[in-house]
Order: sequence, then structure tokens, then C-alpha cells
Amino acid sequence: MQFYIVYIHEAHPVDGWRMPQNDSAGIKVTDPKTEQERQAVASDCVKSLKLTLPCLLDNVENTTDKAYGGWPDRLYVIGHDGKVAYKGDPGPRGFTPPAWQEAIQKAVAAAPPPPPPAPEAKPTDGAPAPEKPEKKDEPKKDEKAGS
Repeated sequence: MQFYIVYIHEAHPVDGWRMPQNDSAGIKVTDPKTEQERQAVASDCVKSLKLTLPCLLDNVENTTDKAYGGWPDRLYVIGHDGKVAYKGDPGPRGFTPPAWQEAIQKAVAAAPPPPPPAPEAKPTDGAPAPEKPEKKDEPKKDEKAGS
């Protein structure tokens, strides 16, 4: 089971839907117009919030947000088959941790077991395993063969 945060478009930029709470907290972010700007804003967010989960970055066309309806916050569980197994209501007021936990437990239970480890190759006649041939160094371009 893997968990990710997907950083989508800025919810309350100073050049958009500005929030007094952000102003009083000193959060002054303009709406990123390029991938590099969005990456910088997301990186600052991860550092300032001391996030430890991996953070994925939506593009400036907001493809992920449009596909999943991630604004303002949303919790999803994607099953091992790649399909949405749980889609929570918009958060944070719509978060229902018990329902999310149940969906996670169902997804884990439905996941196929991991493959067994590959057995070590052993000779069948009791002879020692052959050694790997040594790789010979290739001659350098300025070296002439036979001289």
C-alpha cells in the first residue's frame, strides 16, 4: 500500500481567491503559470508543512484535478487493479476516516499476494556453479591494435 499527496492548483493565491487567514499567517503565493513555478510552490509547501508523504505534482493544465475532482481536498483509494475503490467527499469537512480506513482494508485484502522469491540457481549434479566470465576492458580509441 502506498500513499501520496497530489499537489493541485493553488487554492488561495494572492492573485485569486485570497484568504485573510493566509495573509495573517504570512502565506503569499501567486497562482503558478508554469510547471517550474508550480514545482517551486509545491516544494515550499512540502517544506513548510514538513510533509513526509511523497508529493506528486499536477500539471498547470490541472489534468489530475479535473479527472478526480481533487479541490479543495479529497481522499481516494486506488485498488490494485488501478480503478477507484473509494472516493471521499470534498474535504476537509467531507472526510470520513472510518470509511477511508475500511476502503484501505478492503483494497489490501483484495490485493494479490506477492510473488515468491526466485530460488537461487544451483547446479543439479553437485558440481560448483560456474564462475561468471571476466569482462575484458575494451581498448581505448587512441590505442592501436597490435602496436
